[in-house]
Amino acid sequence: MRFLIIILLLLTMNQAFAQKKAYNRGLKLEAAGNILGAIEQYKNALYKNMSYVKAREALERTSTKRVDQLLQDHFIATEGNLQTTKESVNSANRIIELIEEMKYFSIDIDLPKYQVANLSKARELLTEQKISEANALIVAQRYDEAKLLVDSILISHAAHPQALVIQKEIRSALLKKEAKSALDRKKYLMAFDAYQQLT
Repeated sequence: MRFLIIILLLLTMNQAFAQKKAYNRGLKLEAAGNILGAIEQYKNALYKNMSYVKAREALERTSTKRVDQLLQDHFIATEGNLQTTKESVNSANRIIELIEEMKYFSIDIDLPKYQVANLSKARELLTEQKISEANALIVAQRYDEAKLLVDSILISHAAHPQALVIQKEIRSALLKKEAKSALDRKKYLMAFDAYQQLT
């Protein structure tokens, strides 16, 4: 029993040491101006202990700095207006992804309302681009690639109507392909099962 307690104490101490080490690496990287590296280290510290207050404060500070940097990049990409280019859509997406990721750590990053509207518009355009790409992949019968694209849309927009329709199309196409392949190999039970799933 004593041996078990000693092992548990050592594991706890090792965990505390690892989170402190990640936090200190984050501080060094932040001081050197490496915001992305610092964010990763603070996240590592929090993965080890979600209640590590210093790491959460540091992550909030650095992620806010990163959002500010990304907003500047986005402003440059949009050339100071609401023009939406592929670069501006991608920069908007990076901002939104970072803000969403920080919610996992209970960190809310507030943006001015005009920025939220601008970013949302860019995000919608990115989603439309992905929908178009997925449709083109379906026409080319590249269903696995189309499925990956649609899945990436549904991660951030779980009930996106077009993505759900395309997801259903892909599923049907893959089941038909599976059924045809099973028939060709004279695996009639497998073919029947695939056709059953289509209905």
